[in-house]
Amino acid sequence: MPGKRPKKSSTRKRLKCPKCGSRKTRRIKGDGKSYSTGCGALGCLMVGPLGVLLALLGADPERIKVKCMSCGKVFLPPQQRRQKILREVLFILLILILIAIMISSLLSAPGATMPG
Repeated sequence: MPGKRPKKSSTRKRLKCPKCGSRKTRRIKGDGKSYSTGCGALGCLMVGPLGVLLALLGADPERIKVKCMSCGKVFLPPQQRRQKILREVLFILLILILIAIMISSLLSAPGATMPG
């Protein structure tokens, strides 16, 4: 019939469970933490403005997770998983830079001698 439209199929592709391979998944609300002002203030007191940045990187913005209805595994969607890995790598790099700055300032302090 010319007046009827065909039904649209769902444009959202169901995610595949990494454990069992099932596509019977459901999005659920995650238990992610947002930025903590207390952590930012404590970080600022301990290491200066860099502490606020570290607290921001430590915040966990995972608001959506996926649960497999077949096996019960809860996992992150691929995009959030990539963002989480990137945040962790940046966090480690910032810690290494902070350690390098502290070591160089200790070695360049007046009266500092190299062991050996």
